[in-house]
Amino acid sequence: MNSSTGVITVADGTLLNYESAQSHNITVQVADRGGLTYCETFAINLTNVNEFAPTITSQGGGATGSVTVAENSTSVTTVAATDADAGQTLSYSIVGGADAARFTINSSTGQLSFLSAQNYETPTDSGANNIYDVTVQVSDGQGGSDTQAIS
Repeated sequence: MNSSTGVITVADGTLLNYESAQSHNITVQVADRGGLTYCETFAINLTNVNEFAPTITSQGGGATGSVTVAENSTSVTTVAATDADAGQTLSYSIVGGADAARFTINSSTGQLSFLSAQNYETPTDSGANNIYDVTVQVSDGQGGSDTQAIS
């Protein structure tokens, strides 16, 4: 604290982390030239900032994943992700892949499904080889995201 201005500064701002503690209390004591003192405690409330992007953890995590699906079923997999930032609401979407138009994803749960059940004997994927390619993305709504190509 600057004794002339009363401005309080932090010596090491990296020690203030919302995920560790959202609030800190400080006690300030002032004294006049006559020796009288006064103490007051103040709460310093931190604002959370987006330090980390979410990370897709399903299918082993990473840029690519592979899933085996039984024919005549619409359920494919649930895309799972984590975010080290506290309180993030994650949102899932389909952002690409040669067969993206054949899929849907629940934006809240990450449940990836075929729009209609696929038949092994009559493949409708872009390569006609029963390997359906889709790229999914998870976003934290604060600029952080991760993608995974699933086949």
